Amino acid sequence: MRRLIWLVIFLATATVSLVAATCPTNQSKEENTLVQAEQTWAKALEQHDADVVGCLMADEFQDADRTRLPVAFGTFCHNSRTGNPFMRAVVQRVSRANVVVSGESTGEIARGLLVLLGVGQADTESDADYLAEKISGLRIFEDDNGKMNLAVNEIGGAVLVVSQFTLYGDVRRGKRPSFDAAAPPPRARELYEYFVERIRALGLRCETGRFQEMMQVELVNDGPVTILLDSVKNF
Repeated sequence: MRRLIWLVIFLATATVSLVAATCPTNQSKEENTLVQAEQTWAKALEQHDADVVGCLMADEFQDADRTRLPVAFGTFCHNSRTGNPFMRAVVQRVSRANVVVSGESTGEIARGLLVLLGVGQADTESDADYLAEKISGLRIFEDDNGKMNLAVNEIGGAVLVVSQFTLYGDVRRGKRPSFDAAAPPPRARELYEYFVERIRALGLRCETGRFQEMMQVELVNDGPVTILLDSVKNF
């Protein structure tokens, strides 16, 4: 009961009004009821329907297994608080990578990480801090026993960071992507450059592309190994 109260308070502090919700009570906890509730949950998340989500948290899932809920719950809380997506990164383990702009190489690394970084409209320095720390410590390089157990600094590698607003391409309502969720260029540049400095401050050599330029990115994905990350831990 205390956990339920905490969750409702958390949603309320995320600028979501749950007070006015009229929730059904004493709902069945049969499996078919839970399946239907999860379908309602998914629709409510898509529409950001705070009242429906509040009811689900208060009743349908009161006694249910919550292991299926954290991703959806985290997404709702973040989007309710900001109305916008979170910072995203595609991290690739590479044996080499480089960026060319107008025939000129602007950044090149040998063994290390290629990071495609997308900045969302509501992102802050704390989002960049989280991803920089997480990426610098990713243990995705093999040790002497062939196990993924080493971070990029432990193998003497480097990082190549490329700005990538197309990570916010939304094709849910058509085939031509919308990039409305990406941060405006001035703010995106600021946080992109901040992220790069954070990587360097963590003791790593960090090369870059050129922000808001047409770039040709060449890489050899070693594995292949590709990791998806975001600043609210949905991935």
